[in-house]
Amino acid sequence: MKHSLIALALLTSSLPCLANTLDQQVQTLLDTQQYTKAVQLLTSQHSPLSTEQQLLHIKALARTPDKIEEAETLSETLLESQPNHAKLHRISASIKFMLAQQSSIFSAPGYAKEGLALLKKARELDKNDDDTLASLISFYANAPGLVGGDEDEAVKLAKAWYARAPLDGGLMLVQALTKQGEDKQAEQLRDELRKQYPNDHRILAERAKQAAEAEQFSEAVSLIQKAIAQAPEDKYKLEYQYQLGRLSAIHKVESQAGIKALEAYTQYYARSDSSWLIWAKARLARIYLNDKQAKLAQPLLNDIANNLDRDDDLKGELKKLKKML
Repeated sequence: MKHSLIALALLTSSLPCLANTLDQQVQTLLDTQQYTKAVQLLTSQHSPLSTEQQLLHIKALARTPDKIEEAETLSETLLESQPNHAKLHRISASIKFMLAQQSSIFSAPGYAKEGLALLKKARELDKNDDDTLASLISFYANAPGLVGGDEDEAVKLAKAWYARAPLDGGLMLVQALTKQGEDKQAEQLRDELRKQYPNDHRILAERAKQAAEAEQFSEAVSLIQKAIAQAPEDKYKLEYQYQLGRLSAIHKVESQAGIKALEAYTQYYARSDSSWLIWAKARLARIYLNDKQAKLAQPLLNDIANNLDRDDDLKGELKKLKKML
């Protein structure tokens, strides 16, 4: 049961303007993926946490290893006292989707259904929250019918969004049409959006993905670099920097661009406890090894070896990298 993208989007969507120093400190820790430190900071407070601080706490717990059940308990407790809090319902839905992803085939459907119910309630409470709408469309488009997936409903919601917001709604409608099998309509709309919004970072990133699939790797790198330049927020820039580095590492193209991108990524997330940091180091090590710079790669390989945890894919990647020495 795969709902990781929906869950991640829900958890990383922005909170309202931060009102005090504690909120700002915690949000900075979340932005740099220092989830354990965020939890420690919040639990060390002697005064009761505000509702917004409790939302931050739930988000931090959800991304901290082995704390997902605690995040679920806290969200359910808060829902009892805040039954009409739309954002809380949306964040609680993300917790259920993460649990569905991690659970057995017997438990996953139940969590997915609970997540959908919470998303629908969030939408009912705040019809102007496009983060909830995007997640709802993604669920309907990607989830099996057994747990509430509905490709027709995804298209219906995306079309309504497209009518009032052509760019954001159009991007979601392309995804929904593709999942529905309406490839011709999806391609026509994609072409229209590219003509109307040629410099939007999401469209540039999507074009880069297609160029890479067509093995036009230099073009893909150029497009990702443009997406980085156009991205309005660090979270998008960093995502694209990782993708640029991955592309450079795997396909042995534009090594200097890949190194620059991954250095920026690893510097920003230097204290992160997310697994993406160590994967970024693995990509950077591969670029160095592709360029026969084993001395630069070796410290990264040592770091990777000390942070394998339970990631079998990373263990396999490390073996491949060592063979390149």
